Amino acid sequence: MNKEQTATAQPEYPTLNAIVAEGVKFVETMGKAISSSIQNLPDFMIVNMDDDIRSQIDALVDAGIVENRREGAKFLIKEGLENHTGIFDKIDETKTKIAALRQQLQEIAKGEADEVNG
Repeated sequence: MNKEQTATAQPEYPTLNAIVAEGVKFVETMGKAISSSIQNLPDFMIVNMDDDIRSQIDALVDAGIVENRREGAKFLIKEGLENHTGIFDKIDETKTKIAALRQQLQEIAKGEADEVNG
């Protein structure tokens, strides 16, 4: 390589190094974003909405009550849950009864097994 070629080639290296450095930064940033998204994945839900519900959510957005459809859906779900707490009380009561019945069944089965093995 002569002096002329060396002089011409040198400016290309800083550009290449800058491109590589930016590429590395990009990959690191994407890795952090993907990691953050994966950590939030258990909170993510996909819900199919019919046109009427979507229109009502859009009305909330248009009125400025919420910023976007996601917040609109969250708002409506929360309102619905708060206005129907009675059903959740009944569900909790029934789950408690079911747990007690399971415990009784396990005790019966254990007693039967002890008699057979005893």
